Amino acid sequence: LCELHAVENGRPTNLPRFIHLLKGAKDFDKIHIGVWDLLKVDGYVPKEPFGWKLEEVERWLAGCVHVEVAPYIKPKTIQEVEEFWQTWVEQKGYEGLVIRNGDETFKVKPCLEVDAVIIGLNKTSSNGKPLQHLAQGEVTSIKLALMQQDGSFIELCDCHSGITSEIG
Repeated sequence: LCELHAVENGRPTNLPRFIHLLKGAKDFDKIHIGVWDLLKVDGYVPKEPFGWKLEEVERWLAGCVHVEVAPYIKPKTIQEVEEFWQTWVEQKGYEGLVIRNGDETFKVKPCLEVDAVIIGLNKTSSNGKPLQHLAQGEVTSIKLALMQQDGSFIELCDCHSGITSEIG
């Protein structure tokens, strides 16, 4: 498992910058792949501890410039997790952490608040079918964007939750 991201000046970029580098500028030298898990090797599912899998992938990727194992630790205390968070998320600008506890996996990211602009009403579901509620005069899904200083918009997301009949 891995994730594409862009790196400028030794730091991960934000999503709009990543999209610009990939689609607009086509600056592929800044595009990287961060590997964060190994699921299967030639049909074999490793039973070894998680750390072994990442150490194995690190050996395979030795010398690669644009593909690397995402930073990780095998912490013994909550203090180690907090220090890892401070270093990689707060100081180096990574998006968040993937935390494993036995068979459970969690993504932990900083909580952010943004003021977004509604730029549209979704008329179809994610699979392209017309939304029945819209035909009944109800909105169940809206499209949100951020406005840049020049007045242009960066599409942010679709919002499907928290829309009540009073809001819609």
